[in-house]
Amino acid sequence: MTRSVFFKSAFLMLTLGSTLAEAQLLKPRMDLLGGDAYFRRFVYASAGEYQIDGHRLTITEKLGVATRFMLTMPNSNIDQMIQALNHMGGYGNDPQYANQMKTFLQKNQSKINSTSGFVFHDSFNAYTITAKNNGYVVTLERHQFQNYSFPNTSFTTAAPNARLNIHIFNDFQCAQCRSMWNNQLPNWIKEASKLGVGIKMYHAPQEHNEHAFKMAVVSECAGRQGKFWDFAHLAFSDWSWVRQTPEQVENWISGAANTLKLNAATFAACRKDAATETLVKNQMFSSESLFPGNMPAIYVGGFQVQNPTDWNEISLLIQLAK
Repeated sequence: MTRSVFFKSAFLMLTLGSTLAEAQLLKPRMDLLGGDAYFRRFVYASAGEYQIDGHRLTITEKLGVATRFMLTMPNSNIDQMIQALNHMGGYGNDPQYANQMKTFLQKNQSKINSTSGFVFHDSFNAYTITAKNNGYVVTLERHQFQNYSFPNTSFTTAAPNARLNIHIFNDFQCAQCRSMWNNQLPNWIKEASKLGVGIKMYHAPQEHNEHAFKMAVVSECAGRQGKFWDFAHLAFSDWSWVRQTPEQVENWISGAANTLKLNAATFAACRKDAATETLVKNQMFSSESLFPGNMPAIYVGGFQVQNPTDWNEISLLIQLAK
């Protein structure tokens, strides 16, 4: 089995969640062929296949959307291949991305020349590039992280013992996370329950959010007493603590603990326990290894969700992952 290399560029770090919102996979085939100027040039050859100037594009579909591209490009140079790759991946003509991709591929030229080709991925896409006929064969699929990529968590809802899960990395001081929790999550829990799909929650406090790590630790300790979801609801409903000093946040936490009727001694001991912070940090490191970009980061069966507010996309990924 060929191991996939992670392409993590500075450009990707700046553009996840914006440029990649235009990614071509999981769109209806005709949206791709009619929407992107690069692909509008291709003409129908046979079922699922299109061509131009000796180049052949094969589109595999499932559930009415494109799930795999394969572009055969004989007699092509690396710049032509990268141009095609960028359009297939949804990056368009951005020269900064193209330059970084070229440097990355040139360093791996020996793998591209090998029989199995060069396999790599970013957060959303999995690529295989093979040199052939003085050109290249490029394939693109949605990247699927394996189950071992996600850490253990005690906080599962909807269908707790499900084989298929929605994994959510969360930051209590993130405005988008708060919006997701208050506006989308209640309905997602209902819909996931109907489908027999679990929802697992993870900590991913961002360094620039002053109180986020502390609140993650506190939520973990509330969870030890069966009150994680209740604490999270309080933390996202009353967001006054976000603008408070560290001392005022401690007063807010004490009030929340009283409201939830937590055992004070057990709660305090948990907060002082280094193992609690280690657990939160391990989940943070897991989120960084997945390279989710913006919070919240949501995965369905290992596929990262591009629009973290769109149940339609989540529902489609559930069907594809089954």
